[in-house]
Amino acid sequence: MKRPPKLFPARTVDPTRRTFLRTAGYGTATAFVASSLLSRLNAAEKSAATYLASTDKTEDPLFMSATKLAALIRAKKISR
Repeated sequence: MKRPPKLFPARTVDPTRRTFLRTAGYGTATAFVASSLLSRLNAAEKSAATYLASTDKTEDPLFMSATKLAALIRAKKISR
């Protein structure tokens, strides 16, 4: 019995190790890129307004910690 012709010819994929690894590699790369983009977006939202608070008690900028200097620069109490 003769089969009717297919409208769209099926693409034949050889089940080889090379094609499997290529497909798995594409899937892994896609998942990695998507997860890294999502984690960057989440980190940007969370850390935009939260900075580390300094427990430094010194008033001289030469002996202040970098965290306290950064907070003072952000608050525009000292300039760079």
